[in-house]
Amino acid sequence: MKKTNIRINDYFLMKKNDQYYLSDINNYDQWINTDNLLDHKEKNVSSKLHELINKYNVNYNVNFLTKQSGGWGFVGNPPKHQSGGWGDKDESDIPKPPKTTL
Repeated sequence: MKKTNIRINDYFLMKKNDQYYLSDINNYDQWINTDNLLDHKEKNVSSKLHELINKYNVNYNVNFLTKQSGGWGFVGNPPKHQSGGWGDKDESDIPKPPKTTL
């Protein structure tokens, strides 16, 4: 196994031959100091990685984000409506994104 500088959703990838595997490490210092990669090997993500590389034309020192992480303007949990979900008729309590000036 060989370490790479490629990540998917913050988790580092390792490589063996032409196959890429997701690790359970998302901390740079831990990744650098880890010697036994087999203890951190997760699923094979080779096909997904090749798809992302072809789509974005980048294949090193990259963190592909395939899931939404975070968002705009919320600290903690988003406001709850009486029905408990988004898309209710009254959305006046949903915060608007902050205005930015360029």
